[in-house]
Amino acid sequence: MSTVLTPEVRLSVSDLTDRVATIDLGQPSAAPSGGAGRRAVAQIVLTATSIRGVDAVRLTIAGDPVEAPLPGGQLTSSPLTAADYASFLTAPEPPTATSAPSPEAEPAAPS
Repeated sequence: MSTVLTPEVRLSVSDLTDRVATIDLGQPSAAPSGGAGRRAVAQIVLTATSIRGVDAVRLTIAGDPVEAPLPGGQLTSSPLTAADYASFLTAPEPPTATSAPSPEAEPAAPS
């Protein structure tokens, strides 16, 4: 297991209304950006929505609502659901096994 969130990122739940958790990200400078930012948001949303009673997440920074990146990079201010980040739930393809050559009978040594 791993995380794209650095130890400097401090998350706090500031509200839970109508099954939507508002999660504050603390300092924007500590939050990852680009592809890592999308993975970080996916991690937050998928973790929060795995808790009974939480169906969606709104993100804020210092209490101010922020637009969050969807997997394709588009920004949205709508509540985020696990379905939005389902593409992050697929397991990576296992590495292809490199098969060792099958043992062949060695020719008998001449006697």
